[in-house]
Amino acid sequence: MNENQRDDRFPWNFFVITFGISWLIWLPGVLVATNVIDLQFSDSMYGILNLIGGFGPTITGFSLVYLRKGKDGVKELIRSVLNYKDIGKIWWIPLILLIPAIDFCAFILNIISGGTVPETPYLMQPWIIPIYFIGSLLPFANSFREEFGWRGYALDKIQMKQNALFSSIIVGFFWGIWHLPLYFFPTSQIIYVYVPFWLLTIQAIILSCFITWLYNNTNGSMLTALILHAVINLSGMIFPNYLTEFGQIYALILKIIIITCVVIIFGYKQMVFSTSRFNERLKELC
Repeated sequence: MNENQRDDRFPWNFFVITFGISWLIWLPGVLVATNVIDLQFSDSMYGILNLIGGFGPTITGFSLVYLRKGKDGVKELIRSVLNYKDIGKIWWIPLILLIPAIDFCAFILNIISGGTVPETPYLMQPWIIPIYFIGSLLPFANSFREEFGWRGYALDKIQMKQNALFSSIIVGFFWGIWHLPLYFFPTSQIIYVYVPFWLLTIQAIILSCFITWLYNNTNGSMLTALILHAVINLSGMIFPNYLTEFGQIYALILKIIIITCVVIIFGYKQMVFSTSRFNERLKELC
């Protein structure tokens, strides 16, 4: 078997190592929360374990990139974060605004449907939003701790052999399942109380498709993946649909509709903009 053939294999090693690192670090908290053991840890210690465990995907991604490509591969991955020019001007619009627009519409539809209107502290104090956004791109934030693995390694590897849509679904599925221990972890975020595990996994699959679409159209920019992950988290805090009766379902339906349109227009194989493909799809729709 030559090097290229080995390089095309499904990245089981990435998923096994990622889950092993994260779940092993989270295990003490899960055992305590389920009354299996009593470690008498403080909340701050659980917070540290939660934080460190979240680095599993990125640690694995960088490690496997180094094993495959050496220092040059790691430098290339880091450069992908720094080169904002990979994101063409037009792609900043869906990157920053699309998910918040969907969540906003779902929030309004919940109100129209007679659902509960939860408190919205970020809308009451909008100056917090840019501060949180900047913070969500720092090394300790979820996007940094995860995206160098999910998109920086796993997605690229799977797309070598599979189409973009299928690759997105596979990465999104593992991305969702990876969160399972956090449903049994002390000091977990409130979202794990209000969002069922099955729904979180479906959301992860749909959002993975959005990330792939923008990632592929911005030359595989890790900056795109980091920003969109941060926007997804921030949008969920600005418009807390998970605290409403109908908002979560509306948001899911809207995201499915939008990503279906994206796949129809851009194609499922690469999900990349092509003038000829766009014209063909337009003729079909007309």
